[in-house]
Amino acid sequence: MVKIKWKLINKMNILVTGSSGFVGKHLVNELKNKGNFVVKIDKKDGLNVNNERDLNQVVDSLNGKLEMIVHLASNCSTQKSLDNPEEDFHDTLETTFHMCELARKLKAPVLYTSTCKIHPNKEGVRTPYGISKYVGELYLQEYNKVYGVKFIINRPSTIYGPGQEGSPESGWLAWFIKAKTENLPIKIFGDGKQSRDILFISDYVRLLVDQIGNFKQYARFKPYEVGGGEDNEINLLEGLKFLDYNNYNFGKERIGDLKRVVTDNTEISKVRGWRPLVEWQDGLKQTIKNYQNLFKK
Repeated sequence: MVKIKWKLINKMNILVTGSSGFVGKHLVNELKNKGNFVVKIDKKDGLNVNNERDLNQVVDSLNGKLEMIVHLASNCSTQKSLDNPEEDFHDTLETTFHMCELARKLKAPVLYTSTCKIHPNKEGVRTPYGISKYVGELYLQEYNKVYGVKFIINRPSTIYGPGQEGSPESGWLAWFIKAKTENLPIKIFGDGKQSRDILFISDYVRLLVDQIGNFKQYARFKPYEVGGGEDNEINLLEGLKFLDYNNYNFGKERIGDLKRVVTDNTEISKVRGWRPLVEWQDGLKQTIKNYQNLFKK
């Protein structure tokens, strides 16, 4: 196997939306460690991408120079999108539109995290979350044709790892760990055999950093499927078995849920050799340890 030397980026002006989210926090730390000037925007911190005044404030801090937009801001819960599709529209699709506009005005490229859930299930159904992400992809593609906006689109499977805030609505692996640690009941929607090829956070951040540093090599019109691959496929019941936790029951299957997601990483690996390095068993052990340490505090 050819060993890839990852290019270290530094001293770029980078805007990260959703900077206080799970992926955002990890990415911002990595970018800053490499000497980049990172401007953060997240509604958790009182700055909303959809608010013109907030966005202008962020742009002003860049001194007119923006070399990359990493767009992570989004609703991250399928269930929340089903319960409140209007909020999902604003948090997921409207934010992407504003980043397309900013990229057009400042001539900055966009690195966009979409989702595997843009794919419909076997009945041909998408959730509002999947729709919002998919239409966001279309906006970027059309802004490229019309305005020349350059972009990279990733469609990751389930991303997990230390620092993820699990809940019954999202971050299912982190939620399972939290439930076991605090002895909380878990409700499984469906038969629990729905599976994902889970991707550890450090593997995804490593890809994002390499895409930023080598944007031209990765940039293409077609999105990339990104995941843990067959070796990291795990279903809900297997996750619970690994955690040795049986305080769960079953509920009705969620509308639009995908039964199985196993990513073919061939296209993304062709570019510069990226592949997932962390096996799911090791990744879960690290995540469990991190949460238990937090719980002790």
